[in-house]
Amino acid sequence: MLFNQETYGKRIKMLRDEKGLTQEQLADVLHISDVHLRRLEAGRSTGSVELVVEIAEYFDVSLDYLLLGVNRGSGKMRKDILAIAGRLISIAEELG
Repeated sequence: MLFNQETYGKRIKMLRDEKGLTQEQLADVLHISDVHLRRLEAGRSTGSVELVVEIAEYFDVSLDYLLLGVNRGSGKMRKDILAIAGRLISIAEELG
């Protein structure tokens, strides 16, 4: 699997759209200019490693997903699964 700068930018745009944020709003959150964000989303720039990590953390996605398109939402999904497992254990103990 290879890194594709254009699809990386499209993933950032998709994540931003899913949160209902404008480019200006996300740029403010990331402490970058809206021009820089537009370049990222257009696939003309990748940003620093620190910025990529900040984007992944903000959207609660893995770096693998953000950079390569795999394992989307693994952080949030793992938390959700652990919470469900905890509830199931509680229910099983009550029934037990």
